[in-house]
Amino acid sequence: TVLKDGVAGRVADLVLDQAKAWGAELLVLGTHGRRGIGRLFMGSDAESIVRQAPMPVLLVRASAQS
Repeated sequence: TVLKDGVAGRVADLVLDQAKAWGAELLVLGTHGRRGIGRLFMGSDAESIVRQAPMPVLLVRASAQS
């Protein structure tokens, strides 16, 4: 486990750099599942990771109750 606090840079880049350093074979990420305008304004680290990752990525959407 690695905790980065107060780091500069994009979260997606930090996650991918760490995954590559560990030699990860699979990334599992939680996501809010935002769509449309919400995603446009909030951005999507998960989407960025999925697009750039050299390994498979499994996205787990938060339940509606959360």
